[in-house]
Amino acid sequence: MWGTVRNIVGMPISAAPLTSEPSAPPSGSSAFPTPPISVAAFTKRIARIREQMRADKLDCLLVSSVLNHAVRYLGFFDPELQGRGSGSSQLVSVLLPIEGDPVLFLQTFTAAGYMRPRAEASSHIKDIRLVGGDNQQVLQLVVDQIHSWKLDGGRLGLAGGEIDWAERLFFAQFLPRVNLVDANAMLSLLRIVKDAEEIELMRHSAAIGDTAMAEVERSIAPGVTDFELYARGQASMLSAGGEEDTFVLMGIGPNQNTMLMELLNGRRLSRGNVVVYETLPFYRLYNTELAVTFSLGPASAMQKRAADACQAAYEAGVAEARPGVPASKVVDASLAVFQAHGFDSFTHTPGHFIGLDNYEGPSLRSRDIVLETGMIFSFHPNVVIPEQVKEEICGILLVTDKGVENLSKYPPRGMRVV
Repeated sequence: MWGTVRNIVGMPISAAPLTSEPSAPPSGSSAFPTPPISVAAFTKRIARIREQMRADKLDCLLVSSVLNHAVRYLGFFDPELQGRGSGSSQLVSVLLPIEGDPVLFLQTFTAAGYMRPRAEASSHIKDIRLVGGDNQQVLQLVVDQIHSWKLDGGRLGLAGGEIDWAERLFFAQFLPRVNLVDANAMLSLLRIVKDAEEIELMRHSAAIGDTAMAEVERSIAPGVTDFELYARGQASMLSAGGEEDTFVLMGIGPNQNTMLMELLNGRRLSRGNVVVYETLPFYRLYNTELAVTFSLGPASAMQKRAADACQAAYEAGVAEARPGVPASKVVDASLAVFQAHGFDSFTHTPGHFIGLDNYEGPSLRSRDIVLETGMIFSFHPNVVIPEQVKEEICGILLVTDKGVENLSKYPPRGMRVV
């Protein structure tokens, strides 16, 4: 196994920078982004994936992604090369054998001389292959590699959730002896348990969101437009170290919209408005979120009742969250208290796992998922009643051996009157 580790990272394990600290962000003079996690953390991640592959009797795992972030978990950490910089979505595939070097296949829609050094700087994977042409060309090279490893009679796990259907059709023709296995559930369960470096990255992301929300609370007032308020939070997050993908969601009520969040249109806030403001900062590719409900002046009796119900529901869910408890029990306890306050159900999902994607892993309502140390989920009871209520409360919860820790230091409260 240790020989395999040497191959993964391209150096003997003793030569790797063995540190529990995440990699430092690239300096302003750095030409390319660098991986958000250390070589040591990446090595452990690959070993963990392979342990599960052995349990599932997989000889090889192929993770392919165009728009989501599944390949980032397998070692590809440059969003520009996945379509943003080129203006066109580009397929990235990581092929991981049960032993030996992983291979990264990257479509070349821009100059190869530019892409290769970027890709090499942003990944701990050493075998990077630039591929001209369409998705079929990438898959053909995957087939060739599996043949060369003599794994064309084994079990191949497919994950990524985007082109799995196309891979199945292609491999059924060109790898007829391979047993194709859906590995999305396996990968999802691995991703929702964060290691120490991931937790620190998400803690930093949450601090960025806190900074922005404090600025929003200082700025929100009658006469301010929704564009201006959005920009205050967005600028604050970017100034505090948030990455380009960082964004804001806003909902202003009461109105006829049944959604919490809405498109901005330049409207000016007025006394009596309720604003649900949500920050979504990305730091070194990791995402957290924070939603706060503000009332401009005294709120209506119904809004107050909804705010009290959501806060009580939030506290009831948090009280249940600890290792060994089914994730669904957190939602069930929260909903029971919410209903005791006279509301039938949450309008939108009350929470979800989070990390490299905003929605990550299985549903928080799943009765098959048991909370364990290192899991992080956003918990946000909410309710929308057209013309009467817009309400959400949020915490970003890390499961610890004692219960949960809210990574946000912005105190969760049903509503803030400003």
